[in-house]
Amino acid sequence: MRRVADSVGAEANAAIARLIQHGAGSAEATGDGFADIVWQFEHGSSALALGAAWSSIADALQTLSLITLNPVDQLRVAYAIAEVISSGSRRTLTGVAEDARVEFESFVWRVACAWEAFLAGDIDDLVEHVRLEARAADVPAWP
Repeated sequence: MRRVADSVGAEANAAIARLIQHGAGSAEATGDGFADIVWQFEHGSSALALGAAWSSIADALQTLSLITLNPVDQLRVAYAIAEVISSGSRRTLTGVAEDARVEFESFVWRVACAWEAFLAGDIDDLVEHVRLEARAADVPAWP
């Protein structure tokens, strides 16, 4: 059951902050959000490892799916997720191993699928929904 709040609590604020970090990254690109992980990978400073980023985004969306957000927080969430999806869609990982490319494309697909389910508002378990949709769409199993 959703609860309506003029301002969200600490748990929801933390979830929104995590989503923003995934979209925007940190000034030093040393964080563990999507934007930083991809920057580090593209600059050769780390392997592409998006499993924790996917879990973080999925958990944040699941948390927020139980709350009716005020308009300002709705926009903050929408812009954060839109940045993850659009920046992922704009990037083409060329000259990388096939497994890294598949992981990247699967990640972006899963975030988009979770976002669509979040917007629908009638999905109880976003991660399970994405898993089932991925299987139906033949999206490679990951992570």
